[in-house]
Amino acid sequence: MCAGGVVGASFLTTTCQHPASLMGLRLATKLRVTWCTLMYKKAIKLKPSAFGETTVGQILNLMSNDVSRFDACIIGIYICYLYIGWVSFIGLVILLLFIPFNSIISRIFLAIRTKVATLSDNRIRLMSEIIRGIRVIKMYAWERHFANMLSEARSKEMTQIKWATLLKGVNFSISLMAARVILFTIFIVHVSAGHHLEAEGVFVTMAIFNTLRHTMTGLFPIAVSYGSELYVSCGRVQRFLLLEEIDVKAVDYNKEIIHNNNDSQNESGGNPNTIQVDSMSAKWNSDSDIETIKNISLSVKRGELLAVIGPVGAGKSSFLMSLMNEIEVTAGAVDVTGDIAYASQESWTFNASILQNILFGKPYDSRKFREVMSVCAMERDLKLFPFGEKTLVGERGVSLSGGQKARLTLARALYNDADIYLLDDPLSAVDSEVAKHIFEKCITEYLKTKTVVLVTHQIHFIKKATKILVLKEGRPLAFGSYDQLCESGVDFISLISEEKSVNEQKVETIHEDILKINRKRTISTLSLTKTESDSDLNDPKIDDESKATGSVPGRVYWDYMRAGAGPFLLTTTILSTLVSQALFHYSDIWLTDWTNAEDRRDRDEDYDQTNNIIIYSVIIIVTFTTLIIRSATFFLMCVKASVKLHNSIFFKLMRAPVAFFDHNPVGRILNRFTKDVGIVDEQLPSCLYDLNLITTQIIGTVVVVALVNWYLTFPAILMIFLILQIRWLYIKTGRDLKRFENTVRSPLYNHMTTTLNGLPTIRAFRAEDMFQRQYYRYQDDHTATYVMCFCSSRALGVTMDWICVMYIGLVALFLMIFPEGLPGGSAGLALTMAIGMTNSTQWGVRQSAEVENQMTSVERIVEYSRLESEAPLETPTKPPPNWPQEGVIELRGVSLTYENSPKPTLIDLNCVIRGGEKVGIVGRTGAGKSSILSALFRTHECEGTILLDGVDTKQIGLHDLRRTVALLFVTTQIIGTVVVVALVNWYLTFPAILMIFLILQIRWLYIKTGRDLKRFENTVRSPLYNHMTTTLNGLPTIRAFRAEDMFQRQYYRYQDDHTATYVMCFCSARALGITMDWICVVYIGLVALFLMVFPEGLPGGSAGLALTMAIGMTNSTQWGVRQSAEVENQMTSVERIVEYSRLE
Repeated sequence: MCAGGVVGASFLTTTCQHPASLMGLRLATKLRVTWCTLMYKKAIKLKPSAFGETTVGQILNLMSNDVSRFDACIIGIYICYLYIGWVSFIGLVILLLFIPFNSIISRIFLAIRTKVATLSDNRIRLMSEIIRGIRVIKMYAWERHFANMLSEARSKEMTQIKWATLLKGVNFSISLMAARVILFTIFIVHVSAGHHLEAEGVFVTMAIFNTLRHTMTGLFPIAVSYGSELYVSCGRVQRFLLLEEIDVKAVDYNKEIIHNNNDSQNESGGNPNTIQVDSMSAKWNSDSDIETIKNISLSVKRGELLAVIGPVGAGKSSFLMSLMNEIEVTAGAVDVTGDIAYASQESWTFNASILQNILFGKPYDSRKFREVMSVCAMERDLKLFPFGEKTLVGERGVSLSGGQKARLTLARALYNDADIYLLDDPLSAVDSEVAKHIFEKCITEYLKTKTVVLVTHQIHFIKKATKILVLKEGRPLAFGSYDQLCESGVDFISLISEEKSVNEQKVETIHEDILKINRKRTISTLSLTKTESDSDLNDPKIDDESKATGSVPGRVYWDYMRAGAGPFLLTTTILSTLVSQALFHYSDIWLTDWTNAEDRRDRDEDYDQTNNIIIYSVIIIVTFTTLIIRSATFFLMCVKASVKLHNSIFFKLMRAPVAFFDHNPVGRILNRFTKDVGIVDEQLPSCLYDLNLITTQIIGTVVVVALVNWYLTFPAILMIFLILQIRWLYIKTGRDLKRFENTVRSPLYNHMTTTLNGLPTIRAFRAEDMFQRQYYRYQDDHTATYVMCFCSSRALGVTMDWICVMYIGLVALFLMIFPEGLPGGSAGLALTMAIGMTNSTQWGVRQSAEVENQMTSVERIVEYSRLESEAPLETPTKPPPNWPQEGVIELRGVSLTYENSPKPTLIDLNCVIRGGEKVGIVGRTGAGKSSILSALFRTHECEGTILLDGVDTKQIGLHDLRRTVALLFVTTQIIGTVVVVALVNWYLTFPAILMIFLILQIRWLYIKTGRDLKRFENTVRSPLYNHMTTTLNGLPTIRAFRAEDMFQRQYYRYQDDHTATYVMCFCSARALGITMDWICVVYIGLVALFLMVFPEGLPGGSAGLALTMAIGMTNSTQWGVRQSAEVENQMTSVERIVEYSRLE
């Protein structure tokens, strides 16, 4: 009956635990999605000045990297009191002392975590800037300088992470030894008070305090640690949410909208002016005393063209921003009547087709679209593209030249059919012929009935402007018509002179005017519109982010271990692990022998109680010391691996060719340096340590139970077999789910980045809702995969717990069937350890699967470590000293073809440019002007020969070349229990063998699912980050088009995808836990059964030790299996980091 009660209680515990965990996951997922959504909505409303306090990298870090029980304590202490009396309260006092200790640890950890968060923001911000400016960095040979800057930032971050991990290791060691120290104190005081150690009291106390230790010193420190991190994260998110937003009341937007191009009768009857500015002053930063715009007064009627001119830095763009309420109006009044369309100076695009970029959420009208293309001089360009208007513009518009992007931005504004057009210098990025066409056909003819505010440096166009505003240092120098300004003596010649340098620079953007047609993109596009031909089989296809399938390759584990395991650290870790675990279980065996000796003390004349106390004390002290060494060396090894992996992929990334950055969005690359590196830095070490700890504990438990009675190995073998099978099944799904989750996360982050970069445009077009809807879609996609990952983990936990319950039952059954000759202490030890192994087994299987899931991040990192590199920076062949002296450039048969381009951009180019000559390269957009510079600087390798003062540029290092040419840019517990139980009685090894067999089978089944679920979760996370990056980069455009909702909806889709995968991972781990617990329950039952069936000759202390250790193995078994799986899951992060370390 008692054995049945033990098995039943274990079954009820495992059955109730996992639904509660799933409920917690649902709540946590809702909170996470809510936080991310709030942050996206906040980002869309940020004032431009707020970006002085935050960055795109910091916002992505907030998204990517940023609850305990006391009720069982009273019941447990009361039960101990019934068995050993008042001495049990000593254990309670010691247990309670751990609470203030954990509070101190939490304060220290909180301080360190705050520093880590700040340092991580700095590193990610710097990384984001490096990726965005990689062309400039490579052209000016600044790779080493920026590499040193990032290495310094990473070194500071890892110093704090190292202290945090060491503190975590010490906390784990103290938590593990807490029960031993409490039992040691209780039994010493109990014996010193003149009482005898009895098997019944000893092993009941062991089982209860093991459980209380798990709650008070195991779960409580975890709760304290997570609580500290939550507190830091809440503070950081709160500071972000409290940043300044745009003041919607600062500019009075009249709701009476005018829409008809040809109907002048729709004007507002009260006020004929569509723009009325009275004594307006404005500034970018509300905390600054410097005003950007000072005391401007003007009015513009419908159909008028206002030209805004002035030298560089005069405040022309700021004036447009004040009309759109993007900067703070500090004095005066601004009244705007009608819808606004905005064309930004820095052309903003998002990763979609040309058609989607122009429609910007508006319905498709073929006649209107063709007309807009005609007036914007884009008809010829569309014919050149293989997919016409459905050609993908790529990340940051890399498939378009600077002039094409400027005209696309202008076309977007025209198609919007607004009442007021704010055009920020759209003519400077195109050649004179195209500029004339745009001004005449578009601005003066197509928009003749609209209000147009044109910022321009092209002075010769202002004669046709209705009114002209001349600005200098933010102040209006003059306002009126061209004739009025001429009569008043305004010197346009001096303005032209001041603008000369600007006009010379504002040619088609050099570093982006490289025509890349038919370039395959690698990220999902925004679903902004649908036309009748969207399903055309000849449409361009967008490649998803690459993701691995199947098991995490062994080389990924090897890369991770090789990165962190030096000879000294590896040897010290292995020795301390073996010694500490052996002593850990030997303390239970010694306590069992002591209990059995107490039963024989009246018959044994040589019995020495003092000797037992001394030996027991030495065992406890040495065990604690080796545990500290074990934890410290293990976590130091993980920190070392994390540092090397990050450095390897960063240096590979810096050496990658420019084409790699054209193919991969910023958010996708940052995803590996934020989420994946974060997993390898902080999550993977804990999972690996858990797996190491639980694996050795399971081995020790099975051996001890088998030593109690050899036939208890049969339940252990069965349990291990089942566990391995379940783990194998789980890991197949969990691994790919995690990979998919990693992939769908990138579009989410990329969308956020795009939104933030185009905020003025988005707000000007009132496109906030459109972008929010797109964000919601990305968020939904990510949330769905995230939840799937979690649910698969929960399913694994349930299955593992059931297997552990079955193991406990088998152990109890074997102890009842074969009780002959088994002392009570040995039987108690076997059953106690079998019960204690329940949680450990399923947690171990889940952690082993989780390790594989997280190893998908390592896999993704390793993937980047194998990127191809461009030509060497330095070569043995050096140019002559003081080279070049004359500056003669000779091109011999130079041809250049971009990757995936259907035809060459440069074909057999031959020419000589003499020193001192000033050569202008002219041609239409996409003719190959910038491609010549690309070939000269070797950002893309060309065919043929380029000689610079007679030196072949292909024969020298890139730094020697690029430094010479100047360019101006325009734009372990479970197994140990089995050993102790087996030592008590050899036939107890049978339940242990059965349990181990079942566990190994369950783990094998689980790891197949969990590992792939984790990879899937890593994969679906990337779109989430990409979407955030895209949104942040395009905030002005999104706001201008009122596309916030669209981007938010897309974010929600990405977030839902990621959340679904994450929850699937968690649920599979829970299923594993339940299965492991059931196996442990069966094992405990078998140990108890064997102890009852074969009790002859077995001392009570030995039987109690066997049963106690079997019971104690319940938690360790499932935890160990889970940690082994978790190690493999988290190694996916190492895999992802190592991927970047192989960049060329």
